[in-house]
Amino acid sequence: GMLFFIVGSAGNDQVYRWDPATPLVAPVLLGTTGAGIPYFPRIAFDPVTGVLYAVNTATTGIYTINTTTGAATLVGALTGGPTGNSGGDMAFSGAGTLYLVARNGAVDTIYTVHPATGAGAAGEVIPPIDPLVLRLPAWQDGAPSPSALLGGPSALPLCRRG
Repeated sequence: GMLFFIVGSAGNDQVYRWDPATPLVAPVLLGTTGAGIPYFPRIAFDPVTGVLYAVNTATTGIYTINTTTGAATLVGALTGGPTGNSGGDMAFSGAGTLYLVARNGAVDTIYTVHPATGAGAAGEVIPPIDPLVLRLPAWQDGAPSPSALLGGPSALPLCRRG
């Protein structure tokens, strides 16, 4: 499957698609997320709908990313979850449940988020983990796939599409 990633950390960042089956072929620039769109350190595909979702760096909004143009569209405000630059990542289960792992103060928590509305609910509190390495795998069609944090604070979020 294709690997999607976003390059940049200031907003209106570049969205790329890359086929790991042809590793010598350069990634394809799809476009940018759009003027006024914030940086997205968290991206994941919904395996049920095939939609690519993103959560902004302040953990205040959930967006969809167009996999043809790279354009981002705000779905809604995240509610019932962490706020602020809290590190962590997001991933979908094979059944389409969206999980967000984030730090709120010094507490790491797993949240469930409704992707169509942004409504969230806190779940398990987990032991503190360094937010620069706290990442979840992303699932596409129920199979684990890469989700990685590369380069520390200027992260390169990766998401594979089946």
